[in-house]
Amino acid sequence: MSNLVKFLIVVFVTTASLAIYSCTKETSSTKEATEATSELQTRTTGLCESAAGGCGGSYVTKTYIIPEGTPSYPNCEFNVTLRVRWCAGNVDVIYIGFGFNGNDPDCNQFDIDTDNPLIAEQVIEQVEKDLIKAGTLRAVLDVDSNNPTQQLPICGVAPAVNVSLFQSACNKYCLVKTKNPKPGDSNSGYKIVVIPCGDSCCKSVNEICFDSNTGEIHIKEISKVTPATPCTVTNNIPCPFGTVFSSTCRPACASIGQGG
Repeated sequence: MSNLVKFLIVVFVTTASLAIYSCTKETSSTKEATEATSELQTRTTGLCESAAGGCGGSYVTKTYIIPEGTPSYPNCEFNVTLRVRWCAGNVDVIYIGFGFNGNDPDCNQFDIDTDNPLIAEQVIEQVEKDLIKAGTLRAVLDVDSNNPTQQLPICGVAPAVNVSLFQSACNKYCLVKTKNPKPGDSNSGYKIVVIPCGDSCCKSVNEICFDSNTGEIHIKEISKVTPATPCTVTNNIPCPFGTVFSSTCRPACASIGQGG
């Protein structure tokens, strides 16, 4: 056998081995990402749904677009995902997570701030609180769902809408970025995945009505229940594939209204 033939055989075997290794590694990574996503869906689907709210029946997953942004990031197009169910005078809401439009130039500062590990967690926590409030109000007024409320009562004239808000008592953030977001797709490019890192839930009950004197929506927190030890970590679910930043497991029982 000539030296040239031997050389070509070695090259072929080496190339094939590298290709097999690359495919195996890619398949392994994909499998791990799929398993993590599956486990995350299992944990978030049903989390807090057994807790007593104001309504019965099944929850519906809703994603609300928030084009006005938040006070800190005005006009940045966010979206917030909630699990919601409605009944007369009551709405039950479970917070799931949020995202933002990576193609919106008004989101550039939020993108910059969440790339800074020194402030990312604080930034996300405040935006999360603002979006839960904005999403909850949209859920109360949601005319596209089987919602008997659909409008806010006048404060002091009719009974306020009672909103029971549930959240995982402790969670961690995963900031997931897609390298090539699709143009015009507000759900593509960037999202914040909230992973519960314990089995406890917190609950706040809020009265919501329209103040005709000020022309503003009035939100008053009338009760709040927080587990004594919310962050007993029972499962360490990894962040999804593509995560560029993740926080530690921390208490996460945000309020959306003033206590009363």
